[in-house]
Amino acid sequence: MRRYEGNLTLKAARPYLRLYRGMQFVIKIDVCGAEMSVLARFLDQVALLYELGIQIVLVCGSSRGPVATQVRDFIGHPEVTIVNLAPDADADAIAASIAGKVAAEKLILCGRAPGLLERPGDIRSLVSYADLAGLRRIERSGEGHGETLELARSIRAALTGGVKRVHLISYSQPDSLLTEVFTNAGSGTLIVSDMNALTPAELQLLEVAS
Repeated sequence: MRRYEGNLTLKAARPYLRLYRGMQFVIKIDVCGAEMSVLARFLDQVALLYELGIQIVLVCGSSRGPVATQVRDFIGHPEVTIVNLAPDADADAIAASIAGKVAAEKLILCGRAPGLLERPGDIRSLVSYADLAGLRRIERSGEGHGETLELARSIRAALTGGVKRVHLISYSQPDSLLTEVFTNAGSGTLIVSDMNALTPAELQLLEVAS
């Protein structure tokens, strides 16, 4: 197992470690076109989550060629479940379905974009937090279309299917996965059914951080 060499300190993440240990995360990553070094750093973070006691299902979209081989070889040592999909499969929808079936605490969708964008391609329109009502507003605004609408359907399917949290992050940003999971600020977009979905433990964490 390679040692994680990122910059995020886990000292401040201790409350989250207690909260998430033993829980199930489903992580989807689109690996087509990803640089090997970028992917390796992301997989380091996935492996660390496993070592910290989180159960992982890794769903690989567009999983062909040497990048897919790297995923299999690197994660092969930890007991991480890997689901490789055909290139034309809807990875977001399949990951949402899997997350619902295993009653995942989190579905984490990792792509090139830093999170959910109200205007595709414009990182200034990044949405840090949304609930299902906010998701519907984005869909109805006319800005969200194409891939954004398909993504919204997958997110809604996950949340209505029993998944508590959906996160959208970029696999290429340094420490994006660990920052999203172990900090209040996060690195991308967090989507929940509504504010009432926040647990007392999470509310306490927010109070401590504020």
